[in-house]
Amino acid sequence: HDGELRLKTDRKLSAGYILKRNIKYIKPEIVNLIFSMILMVVSVVLGLLLPNIIKEIVNGLQAEGVINYYKILNYAIVYFLIGLISQATRFIQTMILQHAGQRIVYDMRTEVFTHIENMSQNQFNEMPVGSLVTRVASYTANMSDLFTNTIVNVLRNLITVVGVYVFMYFISVELSLIMLIFVVIIFVTSLIFSRIAKRLFRQERAYLSDLNTFLNENLSGMKLIQIFNQEEIFYLSSVTIGELESIKTSANKDEETKYNARKLLHLLEDHPEKYRVMLFLNSYLEQISDFDLPISNDTKIIATAYHLN
Repeated sequence: HDGELRLKTDRKLSAGYILKRNIKYIKPEIVNLIFSMILMVVSVVLGLLLPNIIKEIVNGLQAEGVINYYKILNYAIVYFLIGLISQATRFIQTMILQHAGQRIVYDMRTEVFTHIENMSQNQFNEMPVGSLVTRVASYTANMSDLFTNTIVNVLRNLITVVGVYVFMYFISVELSLIMLIFVVIIFVTSLIFSRIAKRLFRQERAYLSDLNTFLNENLSGMKLIQIFNQEEIFYLSSVTIGELESIKTSANKDEETKYNARKLLHLLEDHPEKYRVMLFLNSYLEQISDFDLPISNDTKIIATAYHLN
């Protein structure tokens, strides 16, 4: 499935174009995103101070040779307060990002669903419903995860690494240079892994789309399939066929009703041996009038069934 376009209307888009399209969703939340980034920096910096407090406690104990419980208590209180503030800023940052991410996903799903509603009926015949469900629900959820987790974690880890190296440089230049070798190795390994993961992620999206398509087209139509698995041949009025044809393109019917009509017509086309069509004749109109019934599709179907018996 790698590199394969799943639907006829699919087209490959560059990363720059996708980023440009997403900017319009990010703009309304830019203030919240900037504020959350500031909180993230504060949280990382406070987190980097905690090991230094432990270092001061250990160094003080070694230098004095006598345990100073009052000094340890003061350091412990400072450690607790810094840790509390760090976790509080991280909690506030997470809540802001989650709310912003959900609003972005809401706007995306609303726009995508509106676009789907404006599509022509012929496109629904070519596009599996399961694929559309995957793109509306799963793909937009991944965008939310991008804004609330992925980007934030990348920036947090980057700032943490830089901060650790700043502290390490002042402690020991030699040690920081030795550790830099491992950072380069980890960076190269991550780059290779990201390319492999990108390909596997595309395959996973394709498999998920196929799975949703299979479930939607098979399980949701189970009742209709069970009808066609009956041994006895059943009869349909030509009026019923005509009504289904009009429903599937009607502007007055909801999408679910039109989809069910298209699905039933496809089943009729695929299993012509399971049914027989009874033609409605003009002579049946007189019999409907004899019973003082209105001329409608329902009475025409009843008249056809009456002549079958």
